[in-house]
Parts: sequence; C-alpha cells; structure tokens
Amino acid sequence: PPALTFIAGAAATSAAQGWRRYTTERTLSVDESAGAHQLLHDTNHRYAELYARTERLHQTLRSNRQLMRYLPAAVGRMLTSGEGAEDLAGRCCEVPVLFVDIAGYSTLSERLEPREVVAFLNRYFNEMSEVVTNHAGTVIELTGDGMLVVFGAPATRPDHATAAVRCGLALHARLAQLNEAWQSEAAAALWRAGMPRIACRIGIHSGEVVAGNIGAGERMKYSVV
Repeated sequence: PPALTFIAGAAATSAAQGWRRYTTERTLSVDESAGAHQLLHDTNHRYAELYARTERLHQTLRSNRQLMRYLPAAVGRMLTSGEGAEDLAGRCCEVPVLFVDIAGYSTLSERLEPREVVAFLNRYFNEMSEVVTNHAGTVIELTGDGMLVVFGAPATRPDHATAAVRCGLALHARLAQLNEAWQSEAAAALWRAGMPRIACRIGIHSGEVVAGNIGAGERMKYSVV
C-alpha cells in the first residue's frame, strides 16, 4: 500500500486576526501505512454498526411514541417499564369515575361537515385531556363526544376523590376559555345560531370496580367495570 501522511497532532491559537490552525505531519512507512489502513477500516466498520444500531433505536422509539398515543399514558408506562404490570391483569379497588360529554352535540354535528366535526372534536379533546392529565386522571375511553376518566387506577393515589372533583371544576373552567377562543374565531359562526356557547355535562361516581385489561388474546384494552 502507498505511504500515508499522518497528522500527529493539531493545535489552535487565537490571534488578533482570528483563529489559526497548526498541524504536525510526517510520512508513514509502508508497514505503518498498512496498519493505518486496517485501523481506518475497522474504525469505519464500527462507526457504521453504531450508526445502524442508533437508527434502529430511533425507529423503535418513534414507533413506540406512535403506539403510546393509542393507550392511556399510565398504562403505557407500566407496559414499557414492567413496574405494576400485575395491576393491569385486574384488581378490585374503590375509585371515582368521571364522564363528560357535550350538551347538544347531535345538533352541533348536524350543522358541520364531517371534517369540521373531527377538527372540532380534536381541539376539544386536546384541551380536556390536558386538564385530566394535570389532575392525574386516566382517560380510558373516547366515545363520540364523550370522555371516560378514572382516578386512582391504574396507579393508586389516596386523594382520588378530591382529584376527580377538582378535575370536573377545571374542565368547566377550561371549556369557558375555549368558548372565548372560539367566539373570536370564524369557527364559532358555524354553530352560533341557536347555540351561542358550547356546554358540557359532567358526572362523577365513586364505587368499587375491577380495573384492568379486558378483551381477547389479540385485542385488549384497559378499562373499569
């Protein structure tokens, strides 16, 4: 193999004119050149393997993030970490369950195009879900315009009843803010006739349930019964 020019070291110093770079070079012998070629080949091979593994890890993380959007966050964390997984099999517990839906949703949906309904619901659920998360609730079901939330499951907490009531009050407050935003936008004009503001109905019930995975071997979901 041909001889290589080897950069033994490099240093940089600053001067009034800017940065200057200095290098020390020497020409390698034929034997040294062969070793350098092999070292370069091995290093490139290892970097290629590391890059491929990193890309596979990033792809797995991207896929997991997408899948986690279809699961309650608390359930997803249990599945990925393995901690508390036995609770997902089903346990009896006393917890409050909150249900919220939109008053007059049928009338509202009749006035909108399907895409407009989806855009409206996505924004509504995004705001409501954020409130639920802030109060440590778990959204376990979205049914049309309704949202079913449980507190104290799958992760237990001693103040679950208080959290549920505070969450209900916060949902009303957030919807009031959302109404103000809608009223200032053109979107509100779509349903303003006969329905000047969007209202929600909230019910909270506390009792003993079985919380855990329900379904068949190929299709499971976390729920409370």
